[in-house]
Amino acid sequence: MVPPPESGGAATSACKPYTNTRRPGGKPDYGPRFRVLVHNRHQGRWSELGERIGLDQAQRFYDHVAQHPGEPAGGIKMNVLRGKAGNPDEDGFSRTIHWRVPGRAARLDYQYNAKYTGGSDGDEHGVVRVVAIAFSSH
Repeated sequence: MVPPPESGGAATSACKPYTNTRRPGGKPDYGPRFRVLVHNRHQGRWSELGERIGLDQAQRFYDHVAQHPGEPAGGIKMNVLRGKAGNPDEDGFSRTIHWRVPGRAARLDYQYNAKYTGGSDGDEHGVVRVVAIAFSSH
């Protein structure tokens, strides 16, 4: 009899709703300061991000959140969501930041934590969670 995988199968996605992701178009020339995670329900959208908004814009988003998620990005409309929509999903995370893709009816929402310790190793590291991806206007 083969023992069940330690990951827990289907229950893992409910317990661990975020997955590490890669930079659209390939590895960056720098070491990211923040790990970029995408919610499992948006993995399909993330994989088509470069095609839908353009590879340059997809890489610009990734590069920004992987290095300086709490700072303004030149030429990009960003705002912190108000009310319940902006509340952090977990203690230590920022309010939700809304990134509007220039020239496209697309937006990405994320939260970040510069001192996250909730990983499997418990080490302190920066994490960005992409909580929503939409390819349409409001």
